[in-house]
Amino acid sequence: CPWSVGWYDANGRKRSKKIGSKSMAEKYGRKLEGEFAAGLYQNESKVTWATFQEEYDRRVLSGLKPRSRVECLHALNNFARIVQPHRISAIKTAHIDHFIATRRAAPARKPNSTVSEYTVKKELTSVKAALNVAHEWEYLTKVPKIRKVKVPEAMPRPVTREHFEAIYRACD
Repeated sequence: CPWSVGWYDANGRKRSKKIGSKSMAEKYGRKLEGEFAAGLYQNESKVTWATFQEEYDRRVLSGLKPRSRVECLHALNNFARIVQPHRISAIKTAHIDHFIATRRAAPARKPNSTVSEYTVKKELTSVKAALNVAHEWEYLTKVPKIRKVKVPEAMPRPVTREHFEAIYRACD
């Protein structure tokens, strides 16, 4: 007959875990008591990525401009396609790094080219914002570290003499 340990989490929900023997159950119970006393207990959320994405769309993205919402959903769909997260609590820094590497190597619309660093940075910003909200909603105990994507500095666009003269005349 397996033993189990029962406790109430921070939200007041009753939790339990089946443990093999009595001694292991007591040991696990002491470990939980120590985590509670030290404030280190972290509840593993069972919310799936698909459920979170629907809720995020309904509660957060619905307030954005239509084009911004579409771009954000596109980035989150790319993240889900590449990383294939089941539960949101399982997302780690390694998943983020895998997403960045895969997106950098992905083919772009032009033949023989890859997605630009600007696109990767834009999509990563959307994913980071979503993960921050997941942390605020306590679906994620800790937001994974997200490394910055370096983008090339934009080249200044020179103004031709004719355009400069036209601008100057328009100012008078």
